[in-house]
Amino acid sequence: MNKKSLLVLVLSAIFAFASIAVGLKYSKDQSEKLNANVAGEIAPEKKESNQKKDKTKVSADVLYLDSDSVYLSKKISDKQISEVKKAVKGSDEQTKLVETAKSKWAALKEVNNLFKETVLNGDEVTNATMKDEIKEEDIQRVINIIEETLPDDAFKTTLLAILNGDEVSTDSVSIEEESDDGYAKSLVEVLVTDDGVRDSSTFTYDDYANAVNEVQNLSDGEEKTYLYSQLDKVLNAYPWLQ
Repeated sequence: MNKKSLLVLVLSAIFAFASIAVGLKYSKDQSEKLNANVAGEIAPEKKESNQKKDKTKVSADVLYLDSDSVYLSKKISDKQISEVKKAVKGSDEQTKLVETAKSKWAALKEVNNLFKETVLNGDEVTNATMKDEIKEEDIQRVINIIEETLPDDAFKTTLLAILNGDEVSTDSVSIEEESDDGYAKSLVEVLVTDDGVRDSSTFTYDDYANAVNEVQNLSDGEEKTYLYSQLDKVLNAYPWLQ
């Protein structure tokens, strides 16, 4: 091979390597631009998704009647308390509100068990009648629970006034009549809601028996038929109640 041919070969090789290097750099630049564009398109979507989560974020406020966080929501339930507790995990303030609502709900159920009807619905006191078999020690037991577990506020004062037979001021609490249908429905809702049958650990056989008894005593009609269908769901889920 003469010198001229060797020179041509070396120049060709250099040109080839240079072309490859330029091609790789161009490919890298294009790839980086593409990645940047993709990231720019995805980022707003992710931000929008986070904003949606913030808007639908559950708080302990749903357990209460209003922002004062004193009286309980009319729709409160054991299931709702459990769900909210999980949702607000990590927030000390929210968790404290959930625990307070849980204590109030437990105390309210104890009071309701002494009466033939629900005594307090939100901030509305009903003209509930106490069960005939209730003794003084039964009332005192519930009073002790209220005194030991609830914070000093209007909710606590209202429950104690009800148990002591005191007149509840209508300045802070309204009085309403509760129909037989309403009371029967409240007993059935201890067992089952539109969301489904509650866990059996949240109610007793007596709760079921009382609900059945109240529904049986209702006048025939759509409400009675509906409540019977709800009780059928409970019985299908827990045949041992029969």
